[in-house]
Amino acid sequence: MTVQVLHRTFPSWTRRSKHVDPGVQKAWVLPKKEPVAPLLNAKNNLALVYRDNLTKQYNAQLVAHDLNASKVAVTLCDDNQRLFYFFAVATDGNCGFAALAKGDGLNRRKQLTSNYMRTKLRNEVRSFGGYYSHEATVNDAFGIYYSDCDSDALCESVMQKGRNGHWLGDRWGNMEILALARALGVCIELYSYDANLGGIRCYERYDFGKQHIGLLFSGGSAGGHFDLLMKA
Repeated sequence: MTVQVLHRTFPSWTRRSKHVDPGVQKAWVLPKKEPVAPLLNAKNNLALVYRDNLTKQYNAQLVAHDLNASKVAVTLCDDNQRLFYFFAVATDGNCGFAALAKGDGLNRRKQLTSNYMRTKLRNEVRSFGGYYSHEATVNDAFGIYYSDCDSDALCESVMQKGRNGHWLGDRWGNMEILALARALGVCIELYSYDANLGGIRCYERYDFGKQHIGLLFSGGSAGGHFDLLMKA
């Protein structure tokens, strides 16, 4: 694994200036306390170690620089040698929504919350229920999810927060991420650790706009954890 710590200013979406919303400045300063590692099964331990190494490096540098995130960055490359900044996200059941909120907030110079993302998903499904019911008829994998949880049930479920609430992908799988990419008008790419590569690989892409948000998924089919990746 290659983890590079850079002591320089972030690109324009994180640069401190009088024109940047104060909420964005808050958004990129992570707490000193390390996020709690998700519990993964044995076959996913390498992914967990990879993710935790990134998190420890990032948090250690934040502490060393008095939480001044403009002076520290942890970077990594994907399988196409594209460079990303890594942002650790707390493992509190809201990680997927929180990661997207932080990424979209940095892109738009706004302070966004995980609850905002939950509401965006609910409103997208409410407004375009016909689109998703049709997708369930042409997408066999999604059809299985939809047979257990239709649009109304998803809208009710998604607003339940926390560890025992609705995790991103909990009821509709990756269709929830597609719906958010569509609602936000952005491109969301999903990444995971590849043991053969010794790094991350993009395994899914939902392209509905020019602005990019990357999600690093650490876990298995039964559940896992999302952290944020932003293009350097």
